[in-house]
Amino acid sequence: MLSSTQSIGTLLFDWDGTLADSARSSFLTFQKALRAVGVEFTEDHFNEHFTPDWHRMYEAVGLDADQWLAADAAWKEHYPCVTYALVSGAHETLTCLRGRGYRLGVVTSGSQWRLDPEIAEYGLDGVFDVVICNEHVKQRKPHPEGLLKARDLLGCDSGSCAYVGDVPEDILAGKNAEMCTVGVRSGYPTSHKLQASAPDLYLESISELLSHFPAR
Repeated sequence: MLSSTQSIGTLLFDWDGTLADSARSSFLTFQKALRAVGVEFTEDHFNEHFTPDWHRMYEAVGLDADQWLAADAAWKEHYPCVTYALVSGAHETLTCLRGRGYRLGVVTSGSQWRLDPEIAEYGLDGVFDVVICNEHVKQRKPHPEGLLKARDLLGCDSGSCAYVGDVPEDILAGKNAEMCTVGVRSGYPTSHKLQASAPDLYLESISELLSHFPAR
């Protein structure tokens, strides 16, 4: 459990699961994308193999590497299979944290082609000081590249940053970047493993951040 957050001035967030309630849409889209390249993908597969690095998931269900680009294209074609909103309390929490003087950012494995319109659609224009998507990095989480890039763009140090995520890869990425780590339970299947990855702070809902990060 984190004893103090006084040194934290920047909060970086994962997107899917942490801020956007996209788990159901993600599963259905992967199912359609993989079906398009001849692989049946069940909810059990999603529960067992989900990872923010979706090429590792393709590998786990036996998709040959030469089919990955075709699966990616099918995923983009079908997304989103169902509409979704921000997780409960996310908008209010972000705007409140912004008002309390924190700098905010997003570091996600998601793609910029969908993040930019989603941020606008959810009324979050101007809330984030930096947004790092998979197009901006070479290494995916749990590698810390995206977090370190966000940190450097903001001109701060790791000790003044916290990374908020919903799956173990997020917590490992934060630890690898030497940042404070906050785990928030989500609807993604590996989120139940969060506590085992030993975040500095574990929360059941995003709104609980407000109890730990007071006005600066």
